[in-house]
Amino acid sequence: MTKKCISSSIVLILLCMLCTNTFALDNNTIKTIHKSLNIEILDDDSEKDMIVNVIKGNLNDEPSENINLGKDSKESDEYYKIYWIRDNLKKYSNIDELFKRSVVMWELLVKDSNGNAVSAVRAVKSNESWDISTGFQLKEELADFYLNPENLANILSSEKITPKQVKHARIKELYLDFYYIKAANKDYIIPFTHLYKEYNIENYKIYEANDFINIIKNQYVDPNTQIKDNQPASFGGKVNQNYLENNWAIVTIIFGTCAVFLGIVYIWKRNKKQTV
Repeated sequence: MTKKCISSSIVLILLCMLCTNTFALDNNTIKTIHKSLNIEILDDDSEKDMIVNVIKGNLNDEPSENINLGKDSKESDEYYKIYWIRDNLKKYSNIDELFKRSVVMWELLVKDSNGNAVSAVRAVKSNESWDISTGFQLKEELADFYLNPENLANILSSEKITPKQVKHARIKELYLDFYYIKAANKDYIIPFTHLYKEYNIENYKIYEANDFINIIKNQYVDPNTQIKDNQPASFGGKVNQNYLENNWAIVTIIFGTCAVFLGIVYIWKRNKKQTV
């Protein structure tokens, strides 16, 4: 109980401090909030130096006049740990299993001279080494949400939720990011995606984890099973053979019908000329 009170007090104090500051958060403030929310930070990763070298090395290899490499902006020096979930959410009854099987990556957003996020560079864990990955799929307002952790702290504080652990997850094939919050008695999920209407969810809303999984689980399938006929291959999934056969059958029928139609038109025109 004492730990919960202390943690809640820290979050509330930080929020009060943030309300009195209109300037951008510096790295120390971000790290403090992350620690209060039990979000993993790069300083605690035993492979920090390797991760930074991979990311900074890539940035230095591809310099640009319009890209902020972190030298002028403190914000762009902050790294965010993301779990890339590649298994179907409905495969496991325990969401912790999803995170154990996920791909770990550290992401650094790259900004232009105006401070807008224009790309991202990631160190992605693969076979005990770190590979580089680049690209950006979040819209600016969504990136701003997770770049400024006081947003998350605000939401949790308003619902009186004290997190034991918070993880940032991404299902990139669905263009879906979400925070997974493990609390004392329940687990929660806060999603953010530009496809929220398609998935029938609300951005930044607190869902109980099981409720959210039941909503989103049918949007994609297990990579090792056949997919629905009306869905493209996703998550490295194997395309349903019937799906391919049905599509080829449709294409064959269309071309066949066109060929027959053109043949009839050709014969009709030829006969008409002969009659004349």
